[in-house]
Amino acid sequence: MVQVRRSRAAGQTPDKKFVQDSRIVLALSALAVIATFFVGMVLLPRSQSRLSLQPPIISRDGSSEVATAHWHDRCVHAEPPVIERLKHAFLWRGDRTDSVSRADVTRWWRDADTLNELGPGLAQLFPDASPTVVMGTESRGSLLGVLTAQHLHTGFAEVRKNPERAADSDAWWETVTGPDYQDRNLHLGVRRALLKAGDRVLFVDDWIATGAQAQACHRLVKMSGASWVGAAIVVDGLERTSLRRSLTLRSLLSVRDL
Repeated sequence: MVQVRRSRAAGQTPDKKFVQDSRIVLALSALAVIATFFVGMVLLPRSQSRLSLQPPIISRDGSSEVATAHWHDRCVHAEPPVIERLKHAFLWRGDRTDSVSRADVTRWWRDADTLNELGPGLAQLFPDASPTVVMGTESRGSLLGVLTAQHLHTGFAEVRKNPERAADSDAWWETVTGPDYQDRNLHLGVRRALLKAGDRVLFVDDWIATGAQAQACHRLVKMSGASWVGAAIVVDGLERTSLRRSLTLRSLLSVRDL
């Protein structure tokens, strides 16, 4: 406590200015204590309740549907580091005279930190799914699939485009896609030895637009007797919302984020 009295026995009297200054200090100290109490009891709990809410599914149409397992059981204090890295390294390529711009994701593969975080980031989109195998189409789906499988300690099943049998005994599950983003119908296949009945399959890819390849892979999984866990995608640019539900699609980014 601030001393505001002086000994009269010594023949001294209180200094008025000193007393006034001391009272001001005491008043300011009391206000500071009240303000600290207010912040601790009122504002902090509210901010924590907001931060603990689950984030929305990232969708092209900006819907606010809640993802029950999107970054599950994590307090969303800030975006995961991989999100910022992906945004920073991404580019739209095109000249002013071009009618369209093309996505350039090649810098994602150049950064070691991004590579280290991509597999865990995609796996965390389905934290409780416990897949037994990861599936992806060549070539970027294969790259991301291996990173994800490594994090999950599972194997990887590569889906080949225009597959060719090495021998008559080389058995494949095969299907044809609907028109993709380049209006192509692709022939896709996966060796039968790579998918077994009872497998739980997580599909991984870098980008989804029409969803044609993901749908085709879904069919391959059904052919094999395995079960489809969902589609873990880096960028969701899906044109049909209904497919997002049927594919159980979750993503790290929406095309609108770029």
